[in-house]
Amino acid sequence: MGRNLDIGDRLRSERERLGMSQTEFAERADVTRKTLFGYESGERSPSADALAAWAAIGLDVLYVVTGSRSFSPGPAVTSEQRALIADYDVCSPSDQAALRRTAAAMALGASAKAETKKPVRTAKQLFTGKVAQVITGNVTNKAPITFNVGGKKK
Repeated sequence: MGRNLDIGDRLRSERERLGMSQTEFAERADVTRKTLFGYESGERSPSADALAAWAAIGLDVLYVVTGSRSFSPGPAVTSEQRALIADYDVCSPSDQAALRRTAAAMALGASAKAETKKPVRTAKQLFTGKVAQVITGNVTNKAPITFNVGGKKK
């Protein structure tokens, strides 16, 4: 009984890591919620078929059975992420490809923004010359500019 309880605790832990309710998790293995409750409470052990079905959605079977991880689990999947995945799954293959390209471009843009955050430099520019003098160049100013025409009389 104790061994089954350990398996049940680890099965519950994996279900929670995957961000799934008991109902969702049971449906993935084609078992009832009551059967899943029996697994998680240690009353019974999950079948190989159930473990295989859950492995297909990311369950670490080695951890459930032995307590040793076969990988380092990532963070739990949020309900927003599950909704995004569900929306992706119902798209056509060409739309899925477009979504992957869009996500990759957005991720690249986000990382580029994070890498290019540089301190803002301010530059003082002094323009001197006769009235009606034309100043040319490739200087772009984003801050307000003040022009003082005329100087102090001596």
